[in-house]
Amino acid sequence: MDVGGDGPCAVLAEAAVAAGITKIRLTGGEPLIRKGVVNLCYMLTEINGLESLSLTTNGIRLQTLAKPLAMAGVKRINVSLDTLNKKKYKQITGRDAFNKVWEGIMAAYHAGLSLKIGSPKHHVLRQKSHLWL
Repeated sequence: MDVGGDGPCAVLAEAAVAAGITKIRLTGGEPLIRKGVVNLCYMLTEINGLESLSLTTNGIRLQTLAKPLAMAGVKRINVSLDTLNKKKYKQITGRDAFNKVWEGIMAAYHAGLSLKIGSPKHHVLRQKSHLWL
């Protein structure tokens, strides 16, 4: 495995899988702002014995990355979304980005990714094969 700039992550993941870990979720901060996140996902899904790769995101960059992430082997996306109300979203986050997040959710759905959408406090919706609106 050519580890390059993602070397420490890939080496740690490879060791974890060798020790019996079968599922990895990229999270913490915002994984989609990480330069090379799609390449990292390709590297991780090449690890023999890894059964599932997923990630948690705020969804702002998901519209452009959903299809490449699916192609890289990501199976599930958890989108942290505190509300389905556009105005409340702006109040909570300080950003007028609800439409961008929703477009990212739709892009993930169309890319065939399994979705879980919710907040730390409230479950909003869960999808495996259908999107409920």
